[in-house]
Amino acid sequence: MTDAEPSAATHEALMAALPTTVDTLRRRRASEIPAGFIDAYVALQWLEWHGGGLRVTETGLNVCRQLKQRMAGESAETLSSVDDSDSDRRTDKGPR
Repeated sequence: MTDAEPSAATHEALMAALPTTVDTLRRRRASEIPAGFIDAYVALQWLEWHGGGLRVTETGLNVCRQLKQRMAGESAETLSSVDDSDSDRRTDKGPR
């Protein structure tokens, strides 16, 4: 892959896979990351080469944090919608 910006679909796929990639790097298993992904992450400046190895950049860490926040928000929304639908089904028929 070149230094060109990836397509929106590719960008989303890379973003979704980034937490797994970071975990793979922490376990010192960089060889398990597809080469195309490594090139794309480096082009996005989410990973960088350092002393012959890969490491996550500050930008990459920020993307991971944003993903965690997004997932936490979606989980909260899902729980909220479940609570709302549960309360809609309940009627005042006395104590539960």
